[in-house]
Amino acid sequence: MKKIFVCSVLSSVFVLSACGFNNADSGDEEVNTASGNDNNEASADNTANENNNTSEEDTSGAHEEAEIVLDMSLPEGRDTKNDAGASAFREKLEELTDNEVSVNIHYSNAFGGEREVYEMMGQGTVDLALQSSGPMGVFEEEMLVFDLPYIFEGKEHARGVLDGEIGEELADSFEEAANVKILSWIENGFVVIGSAGQDIEEISDLENYTIRVQESEVQIDTWEAVGANPTPMAWPEVYTALQQGVIDGHDQAIMVLETGGFDEIQSSITITDARFVAAPISMGADQFNSMSDEHQEALIEAAEYGRDVGRETIDQMEVDAMEYLENEGGQTIYEFTDEQKEEYREMTQEVYDEWGPVIGEDLIERIQNFNQ
Repeated sequence: MKKIFVCSVLSSVFVLSACGFNNADSGDEEVNTASGNDNNEASADNTANENNNTSEEDTSGAHEEAEIVLDMSLPEGRDTKNDAGASAFREKLEELTDNEVSVNIHYSNAFGGEREVYEMMGQGTVDLALQSSGPMGVFEEEMLVFDLPYIFEGKEHARGVLDGEIGEELADSFEEAANVKILSWIENGFVVIGSAGQDIEEISDLENYTIRVQESEVQIDTWEAVGANPTPMAWPEVYTALQQGVIDGHDQAIMVLETGGFDEIQSSITITDARFVAAPISMGADQFNSMSDEHQEALIEAAEYGRDVGRETIDQMEVDAMEYLENEGGQTIYEFTDEQKEEYREMTQEVYDEWGPVIGEDLIERIQNFNQ
């Protein structure tokens, strides 16, 4: 795709935005509608709008000498956690191709919400994205595996699975279903519970606890299994809902609690390590296949480099956010013990019993038994 084509793509984006497809003002991971519900939350839970300075015209430009310029969508703004991975991907791609191929990074969901972006990549109207796994289950039910509680024992387990054979198979399944190629797996990490009402120190504290969730039946079933009252809600409504006491809490990446100013309206954070959110660098399969062999190899190598830089950045941001929220943010931090995590697993076994046949019991077993 030459530079002249980028202009036509961007023109199409502005038309879509005028028709209501731009969701730059929301901060929610695209709904994962396991039931087929088409209520599309605007965009990226754990990703989008981690700061309030967003604009659909905010773009980090490609190298001026590039012959091929690809457009990349990011749900969040500049200098947020996945910007580091995206920027490293572009820099490495330029290095490997002697600046023949470069990337325009478009921030804050300039092309639309995450589900729309996956669809647009499949249709060939957006080239690349770095965004959450949230909407992927709409296209391929195997991707609902990310919503299962404690499917991953920890960060290294998750990364090992995604970087190996299972991750390749998930990528192949998604490419077949959505016509979108996964180049590498980054992440948004494990979500935590942020509470403005009752603190969650014990699992029993979740009884009748009203928690905001996405439109994911797997997530809803999980919270109901531990006694909570899951309430589907679009992400832009969460801050006000917490202020007004409509909900008691929500689960979110800890970095978002800092950058979103949630320490001003909530009192505590509970670390459960129950749900891991992946965030792949992905590309429209048709666009990828149209590139030369050399450029395809460069794209994959650059994406792997971006993955490594992105993970390092997220690791550090998690540490920094925890320190800020506990000290300057005045948050009480609770962390589930191994015994509490085991109790949580036992209480949510019914979720596995119900969703295992849908997602694939063999896939679940292979992930659980993965030797790190």
